[in-house]
Amino acid sequence: MKSFRLHTISTVALTIAAFITSGCGEAEVDPGFAVVPAQGVVMQNGSPLPNATISFIPAQQLAPGYYGCGGVTDAEGKFTLSVGTQEGAVAGSYKVIVSKLTDKCGNPLDTASLEEGMDLEQLKMQGQVKEAIPPKFSNPNKSILAIDIPSDGSSELKLEISS
Repeated sequence: MKSFRLHTISTVALTIAAFITSGCGEAEVDPGFAVVPAQGVVMQNGSPLPNATISFIPAQQLAPGYYGCGGVTDAEGKFTLSVGTQEGAVAGSYKVIVSKLTDKCGNPLDTASLEEGMDLEQLKMQGQVKEAIPPKFSNPNKSILAIDIPSDGSSELKLEISS
């Protein structure tokens, strides 16, 4: 039963991350959202963390219909948050999830090479894909990362994680 719960939680987290970072198929952002600039960097053991998915989940409801924002780090660990197709985030407090999937050898995951019809959860269950970030940063129920985005935004958000 516990593995089913963890599988369900992982599936929900990945779905939220995909929804946030995908642009939602040109979905329009609610005009009631006060979106502010939000950029930063993720460091792991003092070094930039490239190719990681970052999900910001509101600690409480910040705006009706707003479920969070996300982004992907570049080679220097830098990210720009976005809501759908609009860059930025709603100001407020967030729980943060950092995820970086690798193949079974620890190499960066090349999603283009995945077998047709296979999803990430199936590949995880088969041991073909693994999470490279410890659960205290990558698991939505265990993440200890929290951050506030100020009302005027920030270009200096900094997330520090360890192995």
